[in-house]
Amino acid sequence: MSLILRRVVWPFVGVLLVAAIAAAATLQWRHQQTRRTLDRTASSARIANGVRSQVSTAFLLRSRLDGGDVSVDTSLVTGAIRRAQLLLTDWQRGRDGSRAVPAVVALPASPLRDAVGRLAGQVAQFDSLLQLPQGNSTSVRLRSAYTDLTYLADSIDLLVAQNSSDAQRRDDQRHRVALAILSATILGLGVLFGLLWRRWSAADRESASAQQALAESERRFRVISEQLPVGVFRNTRDGRVEFINPTMERIYGATFEQLQGNGWFAFVHPDDRDRLAAERAAARASGVDVTEFAFRIRRGGDGAVRELVLRARYFRTAEGEVDSAIGIVEDVTEQRALEAQLVQAQKMEAVGRLAGGVAHDFNNLLTVIGGITELMLTDQQLPGTLRQDLVEVHDATERAGTLTRQLLALSRQQRIHVTGVPIAEVLTRTTTLLQRVLGEHITVSLAFQSPNLVATADAGALEQMLLNLAVNARDAMPSGGTLRLEASANDVGPGAVPVGGHDGPWVVLSVADSGTGIAADVLPHVFEPFFTTKAVGQGTGLGLAMVQSLASQMRGVVTVESREGVGSTFRIFLPASVAASAAAADAVATSRDASARGVVLVVEDNAPLRRVAARALRQAQYMVLEAGDATEARAQFDDCGGRIDGVITDVVLPVESGPTLVRTLRARRADLPVLYMTGFSDSEQLVRDVDAGTPMLAKPFEMRDLVAAVDQLLAPSRERGAS
Repeated sequence: MSLILRRVVWPFVGVLLVAAIAAAATLQWRHQQTRRTLDRTASSARIANGVRSQVSTAFLLRSRLDGGDVSVDTSLVTGAIRRAQLLLTDWQRGRDGSRAVPAVVALPASPLRDAVGRLAGQVAQFDSLLQLPQGNSTSVRLRSAYTDLTYLADSIDLLVAQNSSDAQRRDDQRHRVALAILSATILGLGVLFGLLWRRWSAADRESASAQQALAESERRFRVISEQLPVGVFRNTRDGRVEFINPTMERIYGATFEQLQGNGWFAFVHPDDRDRLAAERAAARASGVDVTEFAFRIRRGGDGAVRELVLRARYFRTAEGEVDSAIGIVEDVTEQRALEAQLVQAQKMEAVGRLAGGVAHDFNNLLTVIGGITELMLTDQQLPGTLRQDLVEVHDATERAGTLTRQLLALSRQQRIHVTGVPIAEVLTRTTTLLQRVLGEHITVSLAFQSPNLVATADAGALEQMLLNLAVNARDAMPSGGTLRLEASANDVGPGAVPVGGHDGPWVVLSVADSGTGIAADVLPHVFEPFFTTKAVGQGTGLGLAMVQSLASQMRGVVTVESREGVGSTFRIFLPASVAASAAAADAVATSRDASARGVVLVVEDNAPLRRVAARALRQAQYMVLEAGDATEARAQFDDCGGRIDGVITDVVLPVESGPTLVRTLRARRADLPVLYMTGFSDSEQLVRDVDAGTPMLAKPFEMRDLVAAVDQLLAPSRERGAS
């Protein structure tokens, strides 16, 4: 507004000032002209005096001539009259032939002109009287004419004096008034000019200060934008980039010269260009002020594909047209990867909740079914058909138990007991099992770098991992092939960082097949839960996910290399153990001593499972006491006077947990051997309550595993009794 007012007022004030100055100049010129006119008019009085003087000279000379003065020449009289007539003629015509008389203007029609005319007539009459001969009558007439002429000349002097005085007075008054008005106008314009100058000077200083502040703000904006971890840009009216910060150059892998204008658009992924262009055009035309775009780019230099999110703020004119825009560009590639991991973690959490909801009771049922079928299969009198049916039931129970363990392992809710595991024994035992599982059309080979390799792992979990990898390899070799298992030591770990940050020596287990291989687009997804390329009903998509989950729980990592038509190689990196654990090795190799006897207390709230476990232990020639809860178990313990060789208890019991019961019993007998049974505990506190080093048997389990675990549990007490 101030700028518009200045543009209007400045010319107006300037025009008024120039007009005032011009009016003052014009007034001064008119005043000078009036002065000249008055001077010329005043010269009429001098001419009249000259006429009178010449007439007086002629009259005096004639009087002397009439008095008899012979020295007077008649030509002198005539000459004086002629000079008076010439003065009058020049006066009337506006011409002055005498240098002594200033120039006059021709007299306009006025009383003065009439008086001059009468004076000229009287001079002519006086001249005619001078031509008469001397005599008294002529003298009288001359004197009378001279008197009239003198009177008329005096009248002209008076008239000129009056006219000149009035004109000068009027001119002076008009000049003073005009000068006062012009002076006031010029003064007012000067004051107005001064005020405007002061106001606009202040405005100019404010504008300069604002410009300086704007420049400082621009400098600060650039400094701040250079420190931001996101790309910052500014666009012109037509959408062309005119400013970017260094972060945006790093995001695009390009320089400002390459990105300015519309150069940045060349880096947009070809599959996203048309969509992005349409979205930008729609946003600019829609009238929105803030918008967001998601697209991919191919970064300059390395050509890597990055996912970006652009958030723009439009500045619009009063008509709604985009005047400029600023915004930020954020590289969300890693964020999208983390979101994918979060989705996978949520999926695993859902699986864990599903498994946790049914695993405990389901494992109890599987243990009962498997235990009964196992005990029935010990009867040698069973008919062949019934035996085959029981074998199928037992195998189905094992498969169901394996699936449950996979779900628990995937959700990290299966209890992992990490000890020093002799790799040679585990692989040898697993290879024997794999020969039966894979079939005769697949050849299994085994190689060790050293027979003394020991890994920090869970033996059961390791067997599950190898079995899952072998089954996965079998499906990749429908026409047969070779499965090679290798074990080696390696100081160089995997590329990924394992859980727990292990950086020492590694034991590497390789499972390589000669199958069809894995496609490049499938390879990044092989460890995702429920991801499978198999037909419906042929795979759950949990096998490889379980392998990865178990490895991470043991502070290990699983890697895969594969090419279509060549085969696949899975490598399990496990932390190497410093020395073999003799207790762990003995636990793997120990077999039951058939002559061992003892008294065991079985505490299990599931009655069918308790009866099956008791039956199996009795067949193994143990004396078994049964209890359904902690109260009943303490009563049984007290009835025996504490003469119980061992306690087998479930972790989860009604009212009072298994660990709480164990602490109560060990308060009465500190060296009481204890074996825990567990299918799944939904209470993390119960798991933490289990004393470190206490053996635990995971449900579902086979009865021979239960008997072997009890044998191992009571072996130290038997050895002490034998000694």
